[in-house]
Amino acid sequence: MSTRKNTCSQPRCPVIILGAACAPRAHATEFNWPSHLSKHSAPGELFFRFEHLLLDGFMTCPPTPLWLSAMRETLAGYRRLIDGVLEQLSDDELFKKPADGINSVAILLRHLGGNLRSRWTDFLTTDGEKPDRNRDAEFTEWDGGRQSLTAYFDQGWRLLESALETIDEKNAGETIYIRGEPHTVAQALARSITHVAYHTGQIAMIARMVHQGEWKWLTIAPGGSASFNTRTWGTSAARGIVNEDTDNP
Repeated sequence: MSTRKNTCSQPRCPVIILGAACAPRAHATEFNWPSHLSKHSAPGELFFRFEHLLLDGFMTCPPTPLWLSAMRETLAGYRRLIDGVLEQLSDDELFKKPADGINSVAILLRHLGGNLRSRWTDFLTTDGEKPDRNRDAEFTEWDGGRQSLTAYFDQGWRLLESALETIDEKNAGETIYIRGEPHTVAQALARSITHVAYHTGQIAMIARMVHQGEWKWLTIAPGGSASFNTRTWGTSAARGIVNEDTDNP
């Protein structure tokens, strides 16, 4: 086998190999195939040949890792859901607790803002649990009004979005720390987005509990699954996070 240097920055570039093995004909036209290889090889044989092509330096990695694009899209979906909830709550509902011992939507926004600010400020060079963070205070009532609260939440959210813009395959494997525990950047990102998802679900549920009046469904309304699938099948609207299908929002 040739000893030419692999031009891919990720050894064996697993995303490309997996994609080629799963759908050889769909991907065949995306590459310049050497004349001695068939575009219609069996998946197992094609997997073997693709691996050797990669090691021989015929292919390069895509400019943006697929997992990172998925992270960005997922985060944007959760933000649309949070915004869709907040648009339906009055100021009183925003700060109202559904019961003793249960957080209000406002408290959860405060917690997320504080958490994200701590995690993603200078995340490559400082611990994700900043010395000036007061986590316990995040679960107390906000002293200001709606505007100052949402500004605080937005500040933390923007820090996560900014971090996502700077993360790539070169630094995703770097070690950073959260409360002294080592994480790769990719692990810290997955942990943070999972945390956002957890509290986004709480925000949606608590909002339903405190809201008075009609509720605009942000996913698929009860009883509407079949018609929704018919209208959105094969489109991005089928993902169901604050879908844009106006007949069944």
